[in-house]
Amino acid sequence: MSNDIVARVVIFFIGFRAAKQLFERMTYTVLRTPLRWVDTVPTGRILNRFTQDTFTMDRRLALDLNMLLTGCLSLTVILATRYTVPSPEGRGR
Repeated sequence: MSNDIVARVVIFFIGFRAAKQLFERMTYTVLRTPLRWVDTVPTGRILNRFTQDTFTMDRRLALDLNMLLTGCLSLTVILATRYTVPSPEGRGR
């Protein structure tokens, strides 16, 4: 239960930071492009690209990170249990 809460909080902060960096870089790039490009590309296409990339960062990255962190935490618990709990073969000899 606590592993799930920790994983969700970590994923939230990582996802938030990644989305913020993506937005800042996309905005920087669009604002620094030549005016000729801004005149020829429809505004709707630029906005669609922004929203699509942001959606991908918010949804897909969060799910992938959730699976990665959950797997890592589970592996850590399994390995910690394996090396801290004595094996049954060692008892009774």
